[in-house]
Amino acid sequence: VQGPEGGFCLIVCRLRRTAMSRQAASHKSSSSLLVRLSSRPFSTASAELRAARTKIHGVFSCLVSNGSRAPFTADDFEQPEGTSREDTMTLIEDKLLPKHRRRLLQLADQARRVVSSRFDKSNRQSSFRFWRILLTTAVLSSLVSYTIDQTTLQVGLIRSRFTNFQNEQHLLYVIAFDVGLVILARLIVRTSVEAEGSGFPEIKAMIFGKAMAPFLTLRVLFVKATALSLGIGAGLPLGKEGPNVHMAGCISRFLGPEFYETKRAQSSVAAIHLLLAACAVGVGCSFSAPIGGVIFSLELVLPQVFDYIGYFGCFLSAVTGSICFALYRSWDAGSYVLVDLITTNVVAGEGANSPYPSLRLALDIVLGAICGLLAGIWIKSHAWAVKAMKHWRQKEGSKPQAQPSKHGKYGRTRTSLYHALLGGQTSEPELTPQQVAVMAKVTKAFGATKEMNRSWWTWRDLIQIATVVVVNTVLAASLPLLNGRPQPLLLSELFDKNLLSRSDWVVPGLTPTMTMACCFLTKWTVTIFALCLPNPAGVVAPTMIIGGLLGRVFGMCLPEAFLRLVVVVPPDMEDTPEAWNEVLGPFMARLAIVGAAAFCAGVCRAFAMAITVFEALSLPESVLPLCSASLAAITVANKIALPYFDTNLMGRGLGGISALTQTKKALEPAFTIMKRLGMEDCLQETMTVNEVQRLIDETDDDVYAIAQPLATHWHDCQGIMKGSISRSSIEKLLARHGHRGDTAVIDFRDAALQRPTEVLNAPYLPPMVDSVPLCVLPETPLQDVYLLMKVTRVPMVYVCEHNLLFGEIKWKELLGHSLD
Repeated sequence: VQGPEGGFCLIVCRLRRTAMSRQAASHKSSSSLLVRLSSRPFSTASAELRAARTKIHGVFSCLVSNGSRAPFTADDFEQPEGTSREDTMTLIEDKLLPKHRRRLLQLADQARRVVSSRFDKSNRQSSFRFWRILLTTAVLSSLVSYTIDQTTLQVGLIRSRFTNFQNEQHLLYVIAFDVGLVILARLIVRTSVEAEGSGFPEIKAMIFGKAMAPFLTLRVLFVKATALSLGIGAGLPLGKEGPNVHMAGCISRFLGPEFYETKRAQSSVAAIHLLLAACAVGVGCSFSAPIGGVIFSLELVLPQVFDYIGYFGCFLSAVTGSICFALYRSWDAGSYVLVDLITTNVVAGEGANSPYPSLRLALDIVLGAICGLLAGIWIKSHAWAVKAMKHWRQKEGSKPQAQPSKHGKYGRTRTSLYHALLGGQTSEPELTPQQVAVMAKVTKAFGATKEMNRSWWTWRDLIQIATVVVVNTVLAASLPLLNGRPQPLLLSELFDKNLLSRSDWVVPGLTPTMTMACCFLTKWTVTIFALCLPNPAGVVAPTMIIGGLLGRVFGMCLPEAFLRLVVVVPPDMEDTPEAWNEVLGPFMARLAIVGAAAFCAGVCRAFAMAITVFEALSLPESVLPLCSASLAAITVANKIALPYFDTNLMGRGLGGISALTQTKKALEPAFTIMKRLGMEDCLQETMTVNEVQRLIDETDDDVYAIAQPLATHWHDCQGIMKGSISRSSIEKLLARHGHRGDTAVIDFRDAALQRPTEVLNAPYLPPMVDSVPLCVLPETPLQDVYLLMKVTRVPMVYVCEHNLLFGEIKWKELLGHSLD
């Protein structure tokens, strides 16, 4: 630009990694352009050129990012000395020739296209990697599930060789075998306490934003798969659905760690999509029911914002995993074939027709209500048992150590680092000098360099595990229906229409109804204590067995006169017990199917269980009974207890997640939980350095509101919302103004603090002062507040109305805990 004194300036603008947009800058998209408007040596006006280059750089950034065609203004250039704003504008219009202006816009368009193409390429590569990881996770997760089933089958075959309870000696062999398996599983789990429990509560917490990266490692995957196989092989009533979900999450994090390595877990949308897909493929592979797996994964993590990628990703992973699981099962054709978890020999039409359809439907609803009632009681009983058993385990080593330092590097427990879901050794048990010497020898022999786990020398958890296994084996041995049957085979027996026609499952001296009731009480009790053990365990399959037994007991307790009203009796049927049992068999099998779905739905509080059972059995006449009974069970269970997984979250101190998903708290207004803010908690628009320093010293907040005080209070409000600023920005301002003394004034209204900072060869720096922070009305439901914070990825929102500041809501107030 030619000034009044004559001559030209050479303006060199190098556009490299400019802030075309924050996303483009984060992907390191760059373009280097050289614009020569005139010629003049740098040495003659270096200061002027540096200032002009900064201004032109801002113009380029605006043009490239927004595609603006607005003309240049006087503010875009340094005004030469002795000229006014009008003179500078005239110089721009006269001296900046149209061809130069057109050339500048062409270069800006070229830079924008280059950056856009590079950003699109990077975005496509990231998207391709995401779908590749999702599909690979589905394939590997189904392979892990198949491996667990095969291991369980082989262990069961070995166990069946000892299952001959003709005398007490064979029973002792079985007990010793089962106890050895579960103790080995527990010793393996001690190496990684994150493998304890179901794993689904942790996945749910991560989807809600809780950072729990140690739960998604390959070590947890191998430990959980091995211990789960041993536990199920020992005959314990354990499911694999929750562990499958957890292991699928471990696989996805191993394949795509970049999607999980973020400052906060909720900031990665791709990680949430991968975790949702892990839920779908974990449940879909367990039941060979992909649709039920998708509904289950989406239902148990509400409220969330689901987009097309998440929804389609769940379906793709579930279908892919189910197909791969079916292909893996075809490998063992001609040998021992794996049995589906849910099978029945009831065909379409059998046991479904009734002279009074409304009465038959009412019967299913009553059964569902009973299942919901007992499901709530079962959850409360399980919570009490978990607390009692955990408390007893933690008594070990509770004595204070006389010399805690003498154990050196062997004295630290791994459980002090990560607190397991079902509890563990949170105290430091005292070791004898002989034990310390043995640990040192073992460490030296194996060349171990890490600290030994003190929990290897504890025994109370092993006593609990051995006791539960012995009780389970002895009770199962006394009941022929449960004796030596794995869970898929037991469900098939319960759904068998010919079960009433056989007598091999009835205990001698007891009636069929009493035998079935004994089986129900046995499974009810043993399942509660088995799921309290600090080993990997799933809850879906065991609760389906309890529900199937409950449905059988319910049907067998109905009077015969009532049964003849709801069951179609052929007119030519012989009046014999065998003929009546043959007619009644399909009806009882359908009651067992309805009971299994309803009880499991009441425990998990997932309507997807009805869909899963229907999808696996393909009985057309069972759609309405399954849906009605499951809905009744969920309704009744909601009045008694929280869902099983949310009860575990409550024990972890993550009750806010359960409150948002399963209680009326989700509909409460925002002002009920907000942290009220007064002027003593806020910054004013102008404050001295001493006042600002005193405020941040007295509080530990990460973000501070900027408010203008009111002359009089208005509805419990003391100020007008003007903005917010982070603690780190305040510290920078204090360092910048500190040399001016404690009485120096900081003006937070300064425009320089409210606009992004331009940095050459780097992205824009965000403004120090956020003049438009996220705000909600006091009447906003908490569920909407959560969704708003989830979508915008902000750590907090302010509660305001008509510009009046009432309070703030952070993750700690919303969920009861922070996300770190």
